Amino acid sequence: MADDPRGAAAVSILRIKQAQIALSDGRLDEACDLLADTGTATHRQAQKLIADLVRRLTERGNEHLKASRTSQALADCDRAQKLGGNQNDVAQLRQAICDRLGSQQQVGTLKNAQVRQARQFLENGQLSIGEQLLASCDSDPQAQLLKQHVDGKRLALSDIREKTLQALQRDDLVAAIDLVLQSEPAQRLNGQLADLLCNIRQRAGTTIRRRLQEGRPDLAAQVQRRIGALVDGSLELQDTERMLAMCEQASKWLHQGRPRQALPILEQLRTMLPGAKWINETIKITREAAERLDHLLGSPLGLLQARSSTATRPAHDDADSLLSAPQLHEIHPMNSPTIDPPQVAAVLPGRFVLQIDGVGSYLVLRGRRVSIGPVSHAQQPDIGLIADATGAVALIERAEEDYFIESHQPIQVNDRQVTRKLLVEGDRIGLSPRCRLKFSRPNPASATARLDFSSAKSPNPDIRQAILMDKEILIGSTAAAHVAHAQCTNKIMLTLRNNRLVLRGATATAGGNALGPDSPLPFNQTISCGPLRLVLKEF
Repeated sequence: MADDPRGAAAVSILRIKQAQIALSDGRLDEACDLLADTGTATHRQAQKLIADLVRRLTERGNEHLKASRTSQALADCDRAQKLGGNQNDVAQLRQAICDRLGSQQQVGTLKNAQVRQARQFLENGQLSIGEQLLASCDSDPQAQLLKQHVDGKRLALSDIREKTLQALQRDDLVAAIDLVLQSEPAQRLNGQLADLLCNIRQRAGTTIRRRLQEGRPDLAAQVQRRIGALVDGSLELQDTERMLAMCEQASKWLHQGRPRQALPILEQLRTMLPGAKWINETIKITREAAERLDHLLGSPLGLLQARSSTATRPAHDDADSLLSAPQLHEIHPMNSPTIDPPQVAAVLPGRFVLQIDGVGSYLVLRGRRVSIGPVSHAQQPDIGLIADATGAVALIERAEEDYFIESHQPIQVNDRQVTRKLLVEGDRIGLSPRCRLKFSRPNPASATARLDFSSAKSPNPDIRQAILMDKEILIGSTAAAHVAHAQCTNKIMLTLRNNRLVLRGATATAGGNALGPDSPLPFNQTISCGPLRLVLKEF
């Protein structure tokens, strides 16, 4: 049948009639398939149908395009071009489709950028700005997920706010601070928490002053540390922080048996806390103690102590040499006495170098306050580093078992600008882009800390770490040691006794002589302790 010309013509006519019926019923795709046959395409009646079909496909393609159905419009355009060739109407439709696809791509790129930017604002806790950016991205799946994330954060903030209000109502300031600390720093500027934060800050200041008035600086210091972590560097709490520092310094002088040095600090505290009765009583007792100590130092026993001091200390020491007995005096890092090798230090210097074979050299600092900055800075910091002379000088202060860092110039801690911060394990400190350190507390049971010069350089290339010593330095093979030594299977401890350094945990020798458990370690001599070889040197 297929080889019969008459039969083929009959089939073509049948297909044309079927296409005519499909076209009249609006079944354009079916009519397009029927007229695509080469046998029907040459028929005169088929030519008219094809022209009509191309027109209607073009019209339907434009309708799809107006309704943003770009894929359907492109399919109609392809069918029309296949049947009728590249006619003007078909070419115009294709150009319109291409323009629409280009604009859709630009819109998609813009939406993706908006979603990324919104995500950054949400991660920083700026929920309102993130929501505004997501408002025009309703159809984006990622935007929908982020909106759900925003809703969850808002619920969490509402819960924190409600619980914080309850804590403040029952006058539990510490619990209120801990609750707000669960939020992100940027969220604390949000309207839901900003008023609470202001209330907490005011209550904290009042509580700290009340505790100081009552004679409980220890409880006042606890609140100061908590609120300091929440409102880092707040100007409103600088006065209370200063008063607590003065209390601590006066306590230090009294514990060292130096009441004369504590008196001016106590007088200033009385001015700042006029209603604190305990300060008046303390000043009275301290003044009496200073006068009695002066009488004792003027007695024959004082003459004996003065003679002993001049025999062990340089002749140019100041008048405080009468108080240089190990149990009474602590040398400041900048005033360490000169020690002639290889004798034992009369008083352990505030700064010295600990050299350990196979490990390296450590700069050990005993002061409660340690300054860090450029070695060429006019202030001459305790830890001098090779950096721009105009760079920041930071002060690290140990308060009980906590460490705080502060600076008049903004510094970077964990890539955030601060002027004061409570230091925690792993904090990255940046005094300048090329001067960075890492703070660590290897042993939570010890208040001794360590500074690693991660990208900072010391004038002494052998020193790559500094140890902020409180009472002991632990040497061992575990991660809890301040100095890691793979061969030290037993924990070895360097600790203070009568303001000198002694060794605990193993038997040690120096210069061929055995050192007892209470024997002070000598300077400039090799001290052997099992696999450990160490040397103490002046800095």
